[in-house]
Formats: sequence, structure tokens, C-alpha cells
Amino acid sequence: MQLLVSAINLEEAKEAREGGADILDVKNPREGSLGANFPWIIRQIADYAGTDITVSTTIGDVPYKPATVSLAALGAAYSGSNYIKVGLHGPANYHEAREVMENVVKTIKEYDESITTVACGYADSYRTNSVNPLDVV
Repeated sequence: MQLLVSAINLEEAKEAREGGADILDVKNPREGSLGANFPWIIRQIADYAGTDITVSTTIGDVPYKPATVSLAALGAAYSGSNYIKVGLHGPANYHEAREVMENVVKTIKEYDESITTVACGYADSYRTNSVNPLDVV
């Protein structure tokens, strides 16, 4: 089992690591439940983590804009993420969610095959007209 701890800045990442975190999860809750953080913050945390600890990042509660989301994912990858999480907020159905994720995965794999991409759904998707997470499992 691994312990994932969210951090919004380098200070929190240091505290998380000292507390035994195996994965530093960089996010910005001011921008949503899976809110994206700034590239320089991701880079600071990735540089601090080195190869000793995994860095995951969220790229936001994303819209149904596959190219825009792909560029955001590439920014997270370039900034040092090992895992990139995509909050499927905008896609309204399976086909839209798949289009977003296929393009994000293609972008990331062309950049670095070792980076993992994660699709994230919302249990309350019915409130926001987002894709039902059970439809993309």
C-alpha cells in the first residue's frame, strides 16, 4: 500500500514527505476538486522529490476540449509529473470522455512513455452533466 498526500506548494510537499508520503499529489483546490497548479510549483516539487518519491498532478476539472486538455497535460509532464490526472468535468458522455483521454494519452506517450495518465470521474456527475464515471470504467 502507498500513501498519497496532496500538496499545494513546496512547504506542504516537504511536510508530506516527512510524514511518510509515497506519492506527492500536486493540486490547487482553489480551482476545483481536481484543480491544476502552476507549472513552476509542480517543477519545484518534482525537483525536491527527485527519483525518491512519485509526483502526481491534476490538470483540472477539464472541459470537453481535447486539444486544450492535451496541452495542459503536456505542461504537467514537462514540469516533472509521473502521474497526470484528468478530471472529466466537461465531457458529457462516454464518446467525449474517450476523445479527451485518447488525445491526452497520445500526447503524453509521445513525450515520455513512462508517465501514467489517469482519468478521473465525479460521483456527483449528474449534478454537473458530466460523464457518469461508471460509463468510462
